[in-house]
Amino acid sequence: MLKCKICGKEAVNKDHCALHDKAHQNLMEQFETWIKALDISWKDYLNEIVKNPFTGTKAKEVAETLLSKEQ
Repeated sequence: MLKCKICGKEAVNKDHCALHDKAHQNLMEQFETWIKALDISWKDYLNEIVKNPFTGTKAKEVAETLLSKEQ
């Protein structure tokens, strides 16, 4: 059984559980909107997601994981 790289629960794909997978999909989709509204890089976008108090826990966890891969 594959495990989520973030929380260790059963993965629905090679990297994430169902909740983290949905959060990842949402981050990817929303980035397109952010690019159209702002001149923003992927890394800056992820930093904004992490800092935003209205961002959900799962999305923040995914963003933090993606940021750590960028380093």
